[in-house]
Amino acid sequence: MEVFFFLFFLSFVTFKPLSNLLLVGLVVIWCVGWLKARSRQTMCTALKESPTLWLLLALALLIGLHTWGSAGTEEWIAHHLRKYARFLYGALLMMLLWERPHWQRAAMLGFVCAMMFVLASTWLNVWFVLPWSVTKEPGWGLSHHVFGDYITQSIMMSLFVAIALAYAMESQHRGRTLFWGVIALLASVSITHLSLGRTGTLTLLVSLGTVGLLLIPRRWALPAVVCLIGALGLLMLSSDTMMSRWM
Repeated sequence: MEVFFFLFFLSFVTFKPLSNLLLVGLVVIWCVGWLKARSRQTMCTALKESPTLWLLLALALLIGLHTWGSAGTEEWIAHHLRKYARFLYGALLMMLLWERPHWQRAAMLGFVCAMMFVLASTWLNVWFVLPWSVTKEPGWGLSHHVFGDYITQSIMMSLFVAIALAYAMESQHRGRTLFWGVIALLASVSITHLSLGRTGTLTLLVSLGTVGLLLIPRRWALPAVVCLIGALGLLMLSSDTMMSRWM
């Protein structure tokens, strides 16, 4: 199962065909788990104790009610339902990964490896035309998203920034701390300078604020959040592309 979750979180960022195949496997694994008493008990515990799962269920109810009373065309409704139905997979993943640290570590490793590849590809795409890149035009001041669209990549990169900062602060090794700090900086710049997404900047702001409030000692949390937001502001001011988008 560790291999499955590693490949799943690796592929949904980098290789969609494999990800789509594994989605079928995810549904099958969830169904099989529901038939087993111990696994079903774990899933029920996740449903009771996870606020995020209740938010997903509330969102599903809201979308269902809106769809029921929508005046849009069938094509328009189906298009949006296909997008929002992906929240179902998130709920299944949370129930399967609940209280299973080995599977969680495998999933995290898969996501980190995928984002490291995306980050390296994004920066290389400034100078080289990569075969797997969506944008084929090199140069500074352009969007260089590699997979999917720039909004999706920026949102995932914002989460990756938070993960890299957490690794940097939790590490006891100076070299490792420096490595993850540099990765967090490069990932942040890839959002503010190598992407056109304002959504990515907002999610990056949320990520930096969350890291400051949750991972930094309480007495330093507020100054750290202010400094992180200030650093993000300076990054944005140095990006003509981002400033033109915000204007």
